[in-house]
Amino acid sequence: MELNLHPERKIAEIWLTKAEKGDRALQRRLRQTYHEYHAQGYTVAVYLSGEQGLSDLTGQLLCQNRRRLAELEAR
Repeated sequence: MELNLHPERKIAEIWLTKAEKGDRALQRRLRQTYHEYHAQGYTVAVYLSGEQGLSDLTGQLLCQNRRRLAELEAR
């Protein structure tokens, strides 16, 4: 688990790896950490590692957005 704090924006980012997603002890600690920072007025974002490749999916998303934009412009 990696915790990145941005006090100037009151944001707490929590990053979990694939292996950490299923760890029950870590999940309890995550809940405690979430509540601790939320009580201090932070927006808490939890990021879970996915099962697919980020670069491939990002490329697909960009292509989809480009196609959608072209469709909207054609109307």
